[in-house]
Amino acid sequence: MDRSLLKRNAKIQLGNSIFSENWLLGLVACMIFSSCIYAAFSFISVISASVMIASGSFLNSSDLLLQEELPTDAIVQMSTVFLAMYAGSILFSVLFGLFVMEPLQYGLSACFLELVMGAEKIKIGSLFSGFRKYRDVVFLGFMRALRIILWSLLFLIPGIVKSYAYSQAYYVKIEHPDYTWRQCLNESEAIMRGFKFRFFVLQLSFIGWEIVGSLAFGIGILWVSPYEFCTFANFYAWRSASLIQNRASAVPGDASGNPSDAAGSPNASDLPEFEA
Repeated sequence: MDRSLLKRNAKIQLGNSIFSENWLLGLVACMIFSSCIYAAFSFISVISASVMIASGSFLNSSDLLLQEELPTDAIVQMSTVFLAMYAGSILFSVLFGLFVMEPLQYGLSACFLELVMGAEKIKIGSLFSGFRKYRDVVFLGFMRALRIILWSLLFLIPGIVKSYAYSQAYYVKIEHPDYTWRQCLNESEAIMRGFKFRFFVLQLSFIGWEIVGSLAFGIGILWVSPYEFCTFANFYAWRSASLIQNRASAVPGDASGNPSDAAGSPNASDLPEFEA
């Protein structure tokens, strides 16, 4: 796999300039996505800070406790309120991630995959495409997260491995809307078989860009995000086409029984030749 070629293709598709139309459209999509994450994080932080302040005030009221001016029932009630607030913030983060961020993650993937597949420019409307297929996308996200969590129970490393194995599931769903969640996860595993570490290295190769971007108060990282997402979409397109080609070679004349051979899949000949 030639990482430099994947990145070069991404730059060309984005317009070869951080101020080109596609790069700026990608920036807008990434900013909307990041804003939702920031809003949720801010809400959870405010709740957590409020609980900590209230807990500190409660513990500092030891004089009242010693003087037995605060009834036991009141102590129990206040402790219950604190625990409920903590539990509520955790529950909110889980539900927000599943019902809002997963569809947006799907939509962000769609924005860049459409560009890689031949669209002239990034469509901001595609960012919300996950909400048009809400039930399927949310259930796919839930099953992916559930499997990763269950694998993580066997120690952390199996969970990390599975997170990479399932990393292409949304791309598969975008390309094949009729696929079930199981087909998407299985196809993602097939795409990533033997390429998990290489994809990790590809992600790692953007650290330099992110460090440079962080020097401008972190704003520059936003400009790096379209470059990253477009490169990852190129990785999927290349691996998907390679997998179809391999299956066709293994079963000459008929690869229709394989999940990736549904209509609309890219042919390897339609994409640039990447080095293995």
